[in-house]
Amino acid sequence: MTSTTREACFNGPSTLHCEAARNAVVDLQWRVKVPGMDEWITFSHCNQLGRCVVTRPMLTKGIKVLNSSLDTVTLQRIAENKTNDHARIMCQVHYSNYPPRVNIYEIKFSATCVWIPKGRDLNLTRILLNMLSCERVVDIDLFNVNGSRFAYCNSCQACTKTNSTDGNHLMPVFWNRLRVKRGSLLLTNIQENDDGRTIKVKVHMQTPRRDNGTNMDYTLTIFVNSSRGSPEKENKTLPTASAKSDCTKRKSHYWNGSQCIPCSGCSPGFGVTSTCSSKQNTECQLCWRGFDYSNTTGFEPCIPCDQFSNCLEGNAKKIKKCTIFSPPICEGCADGNFFDPGIE
Repeated sequence: MTSTTREACFNGPSTLHCEAARNAVVDLQWRVKVPGMDEWITFSHCNQLGRCVVTRPMLTKGIKVLNSSLDTVTLQRIAENKTNDHARIMCQVHYSNYPPRVNIYEIKFSATCVWIPKGRDLNLTRILLNMLSCERVVDIDLFNVNGSRFAYCNSCQACTKTNSTDGNHLMPVFWNRLRVKRGSLLLTNIQENDDGRTIKVKVHMQTPRRDNGTNMDYTLTIFVNSSRGSPEKENKTLPTASAKSDCTKRKSHYWNGSQCIPCSGCSPGFGVTSTCSSKQNTECQLCWRGFDYSNTTGFEPCIPCDQFSNCLEGNAKKIKKCTIFSPPICEGCADGNFFDPGIE
């Protein structure tokens, strides 16, 4: 088991990559645990075909699941509930020929994320103005992820480039693209290798009760060309009560909090544990290897391995074991038995 700390966007979606996902994956489960929870809650299952089912699209404490795949999951802390900024995310992987592996990610929703097209100029001063209460700011230092200071700001707006690395760090690779224009600090000509770039912001702020003020640390993450996704635009039109009421009358639909959408079926390898209703989507659970299976996408529970099998207990030669996707298959008699055509 490995544990990694990650900073995620508080103002948009963030994608986690399951490092344990590799070849020969049989199934993968994504789970969540937030402060105050005693147990891990499974919110997504993926089978070996890469088909994933999100069983809990809205997690505890206002964390929303936007997408799930065999090796990634995309989460967003929704605007309606920003009281919680920590979560633990687990990906648990079972293999056909390796022991299971578990990765745990300590997530802190604290990074300010910016999405910008390739070739554009990123106005860092404007971002600082949006992030901070500038009337209390004394000065600001900007660092790259390796600790090299590349800019200094006297308050939020009077920013200049610096080359003060204290002899311990190399200047950032984007140093030559930094410009000061019309009083704003710009990272010019955004490139593909800027995708995922992290900038650390250290702010010295005045406080009424401390003569020396206080230091605050912030993180800015850049995403290019929407390669990691872009924030969902908030729907400013609130759903009407009649729309929600109409959803209860529609068969195989449920209300997700903002609209009425069709119920999801369980993928092969998964069975229904809770049927879809007007208030919630279908909940699915991974079938148990060797006990039951599901070979279709639908709304039924997992099928016991022997329910539709041609194997007879004690005297059938099994040529294929029961998997989570198919029943066992038998052909002929098992060793020590013979076929008697007179017995039906």
